[in-house]
Amino acid sequence: MAEGVLFNIAEGMIKSLGSPALQEIGLLCGFKDELQKLTNSVSTIKNVLLDAEEKQAHSHEVRDWLEKLKDAMYDADDLLDDSSTQLLRQQVMTRDKKAKQVRIFFSKSNQLVYGLKMGHRIKAVRARLDEIGNDQIKFGFTERLIVKHEFEHRKREDTHSFVREGQVIGREGEKKAVKELLFDYNVEEIISIIPIVGIGGIGKTTLAQYVFNDDEVKRHFELRLWVCVSDPFDVKTIVAKLIESATKKRPESLEMDLLQSQLRAETDGKLYLLVLDDVWSENRGTWLKLEILLSGGRKGSKVLITTRSKRVAEITGTMSPYLLGGLSESNSWNLFKKMAFKDGEEPKNPKLVEIGRVIVQKCAQVPLAIRSIGNYGIEVEVLIHLWAAQGFLHSSYGNRHLEDIGREYFMDLLWRSFFQDVQRDGLGEIIKCKIHDLIHDLAQSVADSLSNIPALLPKANKMRTLLLGIPILPGIDDYINENIAIHESNKPVSNTLISSFKCLRALNLSRSSIQKVPSSIGKLEHLRFLDLSRNADIKLLPASITKLQNLQTLRLDFCRGLKELPEDTRNLISLRHLGLNGCNSLTHMPYGLGKLIALQTLALYILGKKKSRLSKPKGELRDLDGLDELRGLLWIKGLEHSRSSPSEAKTANLERKQLRHLMLEWDPKSSEESDKAVANDEQLLQNLQPHLNLK
Repeated sequence: MAEGVLFNIAEGMIKSLGSPALQEIGLLCGFKDELQKLTNSVSTIKNVLLDAEEKQAHSHEVRDWLEKLKDAMYDADDLLDDSSTQLLRQQVMTRDKKAKQVRIFFSKSNQLVYGLKMGHRIKAVRARLDEIGNDQIKFGFTERLIVKHEFEHRKREDTHSFVREGQVIGREGEKKAVKELLFDYNVEEIISIIPIVGIGGIGKTTLAQYVFNDDEVKRHFELRLWVCVSDPFDVKTIVAKLIESATKKRPESLEMDLLQSQLRAETDGKLYLLVLDDVWSENRGTWLKLEILLSGGRKGSKVLITTRSKRVAEITGTMSPYLLGGLSESNSWNLFKKMAFKDGEEPKNPKLVEIGRVIVQKCAQVPLAIRSIGNYGIEVEVLIHLWAAQGFLHSSYGNRHLEDIGREYFMDLLWRSFFQDVQRDGLGEIIKCKIHDLIHDLAQSVADSLSNIPALLPKANKMRTLLLGIPILPGIDDYINENIAIHESNKPVSNTLISSFKCLRALNLSRSSIQKVPSSIGKLEHLRFLDLSRNADIKLLPASITKLQNLQTLRLDFCRGLKELPEDTRNLISLRHLGLNGCNSLTHMPYGLGKLIALQTLALYILGKKKSRLSKPKGELRDLDGLDELRGLLWIKGLEHSRSSPSEAKTANLERKQLRHLMLEWDPKSSEESDKAVANDEQLLQNLQPHLNLK
């Protein structure tokens, strides 16, 4: 979709083009004007992408136009990424190389050559974009603004209480069941609270409207009230809406004391039905404040709540929640006919009927919100890192971590039941989930239609994501075995294959039984995400991997044979996540990891034996000083090697790091029982004082 992919790419490009760093190199090398022209071209195209996306559903020409545009936009994005990579390399060189080498790199001749080359490339890609962009005139695209969603406030358009009976299909049984709950007097509570729970779009609001407008319900209850709650759950706002629903007038005053008095005057002593539609808040205290104000009604009064969250139902309900399932197959078909065909009549064309039946089978029989079957367990952290690698996450305000924004995206999709069956760690954090069955079925049906993907993979040189470690599409396993042979045969991954995908942002080779990572990995200069985890036979990584200055995530978890990290790992200056769980053969950390100031994940840090004059320098506790962005788990092993100098531990400054877990390990074989050793250990522990928020 344009909004989901091209629009994001366009926004990211405009942000990159306006960055001070790129502007500086453009000025230095003489192509700043070309950068401004490219910005104008991309901005012009971005403004019509949303309209083009909507119109492509009805026009093959528009679809073709978007395909051409996507190809050109990807090329332009890669070009800008080349410039950004050049800047990162300059930072590394400036930091670590000799002054003479730096002067050569920044010489006038180098600037001139680089500037001419880059200027021509930018001009060419801009001309291509302008040529494609000019075609938008014949399509009559209009500019649209995209609505930015704040995930903390999942506000939707207000619902109302009315629905015509003829508009509701297939909910007679559910209506009868809810009415029985409303008319039930065999309850202890004066006010009964009944939650209706179901996934987004399944018809909770429609069912509530259907019941609310029933003639028997109208006769039974003296007062009927309807409020759309959404989020945030603000008691004052809800009380004001309740008064307006009861009196058909807006309250004259918004003072809380006057509002609560007016609400109780309208509800106390009356048999009422209140519908609170679209409740999200899981704050029990806030709910109790509202419940107290509603408790004066006559016994038999009912509050009907619609929510997607079983947690909300547990907090609010005095009765067991009513779990709303999907429509029957026949009712699904009836609804589909009504929506898709003229006058709701089944078409005479049998092909259309067949297609419609397939759509109904895939999409209409919606399961209950909680189900245990999925296609695949997804690691939430990995998913967020993949989103970041593709540029889908943007921080539009403050210095927020992209990972926090990604977590909000995930939670929003979870609330909307895109994901399900979550697993939590010991501290309640969601670590795994499964994709919803409907989304899985849709993805599977799309994948089934792409039968030629395995054969086309080697030719897809502009591919941005390659997940060879996790078979996703039908036939991909056969392709891996036949063309790469990284399973049973343990043959190395082809240098040619890897180097042919030079546009990759994400590469997954986990669980692939490879013994050696090809040196060509260093040519993937756009790479942001590299997963080599669970390859027990990898002993060393190629030095070329440290050329990946854009790399954000490097997963090496459970590479049990890995002996050491490359000496120049400190050159991975964009690295945010270094996964080393289960790397039991690692003997030490390389020197200089403290330069990776963006690092957030470093689960394992191993102190080696003190270096001799002839040995390579190794990482020390003082190298942790600059890593103030570390979060999650930090496990420091080999502390026995720092026993002789416990004061060094203070330089790690653990108290500045927002860790959740901290593990400190000495080798028991090296334990000493002397008073001096015990005193040193105590001093070492004291100097490794963690942050007060440690869980």
